[in-house]
Amino acid sequence: MYDEMFFASTEELNDPIDMQTKFIFPDASKELWERILFKLWNDRKYANIGSFYFLEICPISYEKIILNFRYHSKKLLERFVSDQSLDYKTIQYLLLLLKKLEDFFDLYMPRSGYSVSFSKTCDDMLMWSHYAKSHTGFCIIFRPINNAIYQCSMRKKDSIAVTEGHNTSIGESFPIQDINYNNDLNEIDAFLLFPVPYTGHHFENEEERLKYHKSAQKQLLTKTKAWDYEKECRLLLSQPYKWIAGKGSLNSHQRLFHYDFTQVVGVIFGHRMSSNDKKAIKNILIEKLQRRFESLSNSSKEHFVFDFLFQQAEISPSSRSIIIKDLELFSMGTIFEPGTDYHHKQINKWCHGEGIRFKSGQLSHEPIA
Repeated sequence: MYDEMFFASTEELNDPIDMQTKFIFPDASKELWERILFKLWNDRKYANIGSFYFLEICPISYEKIILNFRYHSKKLLERFVSDQSLDYKTIQYLLLLLKKLEDFFDLYMPRSGYSVSFSKTCDDMLMWSHYAKSHTGFCIIFRPINNAIYQCSMRKKDSIAVTEGHNTSIGESFPIQDINYNNDLNEIDAFLLFPVPYTGHHFENEEERLKYHKSAQKQLLTKTKAWDYEKECRLLLSQPYKWIAGKGSLNSHQRLFHYDFTQVVGVIFGHRMSSNDKKAIKNILIEKLQRRFESLSNSSKEHFVFDFLFQQAEISPSSRSIIIKDLELFSMGTIFEPGTDYHHKQINKWCHGEGIRFKSGQLSHEPIA
């Protein structure tokens, strides 16, 4: 009711492996690991010892190295001191090398980003049970424009201040992207996360670079087949690069946005929703819709208006399935009851995504996608 959309982090999602990345350090040459460690430490002796260790544990995921870094750090230290007795100063030096390595992995670790989830289905029994408080809640229907959800023009964020010296820009809309359902993720070479001076690896051309970023985003849009009944699509918000911004996350306030209420075209009341709750929600929505209608002539920019349909979810006793029943239709400032010719005609247009486009003082009825 506040026109809010919140981009959740991976830790806030109900699926613990949702938006999980799969960057793998493949079997690589000793020379590559030695190059990385020498560039980081500027110490040929310990870079050589460390390269043997990483050669032995590969292939390994970036995530496992981060999660078990204390273990790997211990193993590296054992190798550093295995053939010599060290004084306090040398031990402190070795611990500093390992801290640099930990910070290096942390600085370039894969980004998972943040997401807002939508569904292409409104009649799934499990969805109503899980996400609408056992059918006592409601479902909001959005109409994409240019396959995107737009920010509210009055409360739009053009940028986010990640740190004092770095802002990340935000577009006026967020593209809607379909979820792929697959039990496997395609691996991506983890060495590509490191700067070129450390690895010598670089993209041969722009096509290769775009292919890499497309593969990384595809990982964030892949869920296991157990979730395919949700028919999910989502909006993505990028996570800042820590090596650029000095910080790799956004706080909850920074991840809160307001959508354009114009794109809200309906509401479905849950089967168990109380009469009082329905009445309250309906009154709020009608007031917002009336204000939206009255403000149409105040805008000189191109904008869209859609009819708004109230619906009721019911459970069929015979088929034990969800049935969506059409109720009132709000169209151009007037509420139309079911059974009228205008109600029937406008619902057909509503189902085909038709709306009214206002541009340069002219209006036209057309399908808007």
